[in-house]
Amino acid sequence: MSTMPRTRRSVLLAVAALTAAVALTACGRAQPGTAAYVGGSRITEDRVESLFKEAQGTDARIRSVVTRATLVSWLVMVDLGRRAAAKQGTTVPAPDYAGAAATLGLPAGSELVHVYGDWYTTMNALFEAAAPTANPTELDLRAIILGLQRNGQVPPGTPFEEVAPSLRRNPSVLKVVTVRNSLAEVAQERDVVINPRYRPLIASLSDVPLVLATGSDAVADLAVAG
Repeated sequence: MSTMPRTRRSVLLAVAALTAAVALTACGRAQPGTAAYVGGSRITEDRVESLFKEAQGTDARIRSVVTRATLVSWLVMVDLGRRAAAKQGTTVPAPDYAGAAATLGLPAGSELVHVYGDWYTTMNALFEAAAPTANPTELDLRAIILGLQRNGQVPPGTPFEEVAPSLRRNPSVLKVVTVRNSLAEVAQERDVVINPRYRPLIASLSDVPLVLATGSDAVADLAVAG
């Protein structure tokens, strides 16, 4: 495989943002140089910076979307996604690092290639296995439309009523909402803490932009970081 497949190119980039407002200081885990905590695991800003430097060796198209916040998202969502998959009995296949390397234009042994390959494989497995069990709320739909407008897929100012009906019927939207709910549940269990400079936490699920609204106790702001 020369490149990694893109899921459902016809809609856009799928995103999920974990949102909340719990201060890290209340958790007693503030530590300089921290990008995020996922349970007992700490993601350092040094690691994020190292991955970001690797990303500068990719082409302009890749560099334009791989921000530091993107990298934090990938690292966090691999953990959450794998746990969500295990919880629901979904098998996550072995990552295609050769395909990831071709997509990024980097050596297969690169850490960035492995992080991207792990993230892509995990998120894609969750999406493909999802049996829609939840319908998008009006807030979900408005968030999707806002994301589409930001990415130029829907003209700014387009009335909600013109776009919402087709989104409600879109199978990808229904699946993304279901996956979003699974990830939200795991995020609550894992005590995820994110440095504010990397928020909102973005995770690609399919081709539909969607806020992963998990409640104020699901993801905490990292109030102190070096």
